[in-house]
Amino acid sequence: ENNAIETIIDTGSTICCMSDRVWKKIGCPVYTEKATNMRDANGNVAGTLGAVLDQAIVIGGLKFFTTIHVVPNTPFSLILGTPFCAIASIEISYRPSSEMVIKITDPNTEKSV
Repeated sequence: ENNAIETIIDTGSTICCMSDRVWKKIGCPVYTEKATNMRDANGNVAGTLGAVLDQAIVIGGLKFFTTIHVVPNTPFSLILGTPFCAIASIEISYRPSSEMVIKITDPNTEKSV
């Protein structure tokens, strides 16, 4: 099913997380025993509702599976942090024009977008 979600790739985030709104929309099970506390970019500590395990993420036809924590009352939809950056072999290049190019590679097929 096509559930396009606005996503932030955040190399400073040690977890992947989605808003509770997105979690309710996609309807996947959350494991409450995986709940944890997280510190946001403003230094505030908030608790997660739990984690979705092995959630499929499809970008440009490439499919990855990762754990995503569910966070209540957030302004973002989905943040893909360093766990995702590692499995997707994320490469970020900066251009003199201030453009940023993000290359995502499936390590199993070596296909990139």
